[in-house]
Formats: sequence, C-alpha cells, structure tokens
Amino acid sequence: MTLSTKKGSPLEHAEKLAQTIMKAHTPIELPPAGRWHYHQGVFLCGVMKLYESTWNETYFNYVKSYADSLIDEYGNLLFRRDELDAIQAGLILFPLYERTGEKRYVLAAEKLRGLYRTLNRTSEGGFWHKDNYAYQMWLDGLYMGGPFALKYAKLKDEEELVDMVIQQEHLMRKHTKDEKTGLYYHAWDERKVMPWADQKTGCSPEFWARSFGWYVLALADMIEDLPEQHEGRKMWKETLTDMLESVARYQDQDTG
Repeated sequence: MTLSTKKGSPLEHAEKLAQTIMKAHTPIELPPAGRWHYHQGVFLCGVMKLYESTWNETYFNYVKSYADSLIDEYGNLLFRRDELDAIQAGLILFPLYERTGEKRYVLAAEKLRGLYRTLNRTSEGGFWHKDNYAYQMWLDGLYMGGPFALKYAKLKDEEELVDMVIQQEHLMRKHTKDEKTGLYYHAWDERKVMPWADQKTGCSPEFWARSFGWYVLALADMIEDLPEQHEGRKMWKETLTDMLESVARYQDQDTG
C-alpha cells in the first residue's frame, strides 16, 4: 500500500481535499478568479507538494495551467505592485521552471523580485504590508515575501536577498513578540495611528492563530533554504522552537 492510498494518512486527507477543490474549480477559476494572488498561491503550493509526494501528473498540470493562464511567453503577468501578498504565488514558478526549463517562469519571477526594490518601508527598513496599510508590518508578510526571496536568491545567487529576509524577520519579531506569553501580535503600526494600535507598543490587540501559523510556516520553509552553515539557521530554529512551545501552552487540553 502506497502512502497516497494508505487509509487515514495525512497524505490521503490532503489528496481528498485538493481533489475536491480541483473538481470545483478549473485553475483559472480558483477564487478570486483570474488573478495572480496568494489565495491561489497557497493552495497551489500544496498541490505541488502533492505532486512531489505522489508523482501524479494531474497535480503538476493543474498548477502549470494556472501559471500559463496568467503568464505569457515573455514572462509578462498582471499583479498588484503595492503589496507583499502579490509575491507568494511566485513560489510555484521555481518547480515549474525546474521541471520544464521554460524561461518565462524565470522572467515572471524576476518581475516579482523587483517588488522588493519598490515596496514602501518603515523607518528601520521593514516592508509595509500594503501601500494602504502605511507603516504597518503584519505577521502574514513573512510568508508572503520571505520564502520566495530565498528561493530566488538561490536561483540567481543574490546573497543580499538572504540578508534582507533575515532583517525582515528580525524586525517583525522585535516589534510583535509578547515576551510574557511568547506569542506574536498580528500586526504592528510604527506610527500608532490605527484605531487598533496600542499607544505604547503599536501592536494590534489580539494574537491571531492564522497569522501565527503563517509565521511558523515561513520559518519552517525558510530554514530549509538557508545554507547548512549559515548562522541564520540556528537563530530561526531557536525562534521556531520557542514559538511552538509557547503556543502549545495555550492549546486546549481536551480538543487539541
């Protein structure tokens, strides 16, 4: 019995979930339909992982169809130029290029990489989450922009992108971590002008499990993309361990 057919395995559940969504939507119909967006990107990254676990060509072709519907032969694609969210779906470009060798996937990745040069920043250099969220850093942003930057850095040998991601994670942790609980606030407003911003810390009032999850996922993925000898691996492993131990203390004992 293979992993993909073993009853009750995580892989079986993942396949059933993916197949349900794939039957409901063609790739270009994935909501929000017709857009290059992290909603599709997160799901398609999961579909690509299913392909890498099962070698079922249906999964690869589904991801490729989405990319090919939005990227022309010159690597042109339409995406939001003012937010970190636009970058995340670019993670599918690397396995597509590795498998097919089609240059348009690299050209599209180059366009997404360009956002790091133009996104607005806080006084310390932290990326605004979006232009209309001025001077705000959100936990979500680490996953939206971090893993892509490291994979692009490896592809193009851009060491400065590695340093950039390390700085972004440091700033986000510096401003959102609550030392008392070990948890991270969802967002931080440098100027403390948002209605939700604490006037002393600039942080949002809540710990949001979803955004905490984005951060944990980002660290887990990014650790793998740092060279073995890089000092950042040790730092991120310690941060990840601390985050998981902290959130476990607040886990419901009965339901998990």
